[in-house]
Amino acid sequence: TMVVGDLSRKKGGPLAGHASHQSGRDADLGFYMKNAKGKRVAPKRFVAFDGSGKAKDGSGFRFDDYANWLLVQSWIRDHRAGISHIFISRPLRKRLLDFARARPAFKQYLPEAERLLKQPEDSTAHDDHFHVRISCPKRQAEICHEHPR
Repeated sequence: TMVVGDLSRKKGGPLAGHASHQSGRDADLGFYMKNAKGKRVAPKRFVAFDGSGKAKDGSGFRFDDYANWLLVQSWIRDHRAGISHIFISRPLRKRLLDFARARPAFKQYLPEAERLLKQPEDSTAHDDHFHVRISCPKRQAEICHEHPR
């Protein structure tokens, strides 16, 4: 189960608490996680994690490296969506990239993951969810503005 957070308003425009999420191209998606016994859990909320993969709230949840990597890899492999970036905290970015580097089957996706995964400079660290941005469709280029962060 994935927790889906904010998307955007039905007809676009400002969304409280966000500098983005105004054009229908942004989504906040919770991380996959395991409990202290290593069993995958269906979270009911976003949970923040540190770079070691431990939940910051003391709940005992652990960042699920494998499931989160497979999600990122699926975004990389599916070119239909045209992902422009995936915000995540620097420590969790490093964790995911190190996980993939250690497994030969995932190495081919590393260059694209390194390009897409980033911590925004002008926002929160994104240690409790992925923020995924879809690129501006070519037919809407005149109304879209990509902000490099």
